Amino acid sequence: QLVGDIKKEIQIDNLPSSRPLHFAGVTKNPPKSISTFYEDWYKDHGYGNWIKERDADTIRPEEEEVKDEYWRTPFTNIDKRALYEYYVNYNVLEDLFPLTRSCESYETAQKILDGGSEDHCGKCWWCLERKWAFGRLV
Repeated sequence: QLVGDIKKEIQIDNLPSSRPLHFAGVTKNPPKSISTFYEDWYKDHGYGNWIKERDADTIRPEEEEVKDEYWRTPFTNIDKRALYEYYVNYNVLEDLFPLTRSCESYETAQKILDGGSEDHCGKCWWCLERKWAFGRLV
């Protein structure tokens, strides 16, 4: 039902079926009032406060023109806490959440490329955001 609702919301049924369709799980940043949870970590690592506001767009035309593929990012207008509410409302939290990952740390990415663990680092911006929204990493 979740996929059906998303398809209706972004009018996916009107697209020709001959082109591949991809979904990306990009979400809106948390509210600025709580987003300071990551600033100290990034300052310590030389990045400073790099989170910028962006115009959310659920369609990525630049990808569609170049690759002849459909890209949809249906969650760009909601933050991860709202996504958590979707998981709960559709009763998929315990089934779907363990299959997703948020960690974007270089060290974790390298471990995965080397065939190692896919564990979250628990320290990067994406891990902190995930923990803020879902109350846990896994």
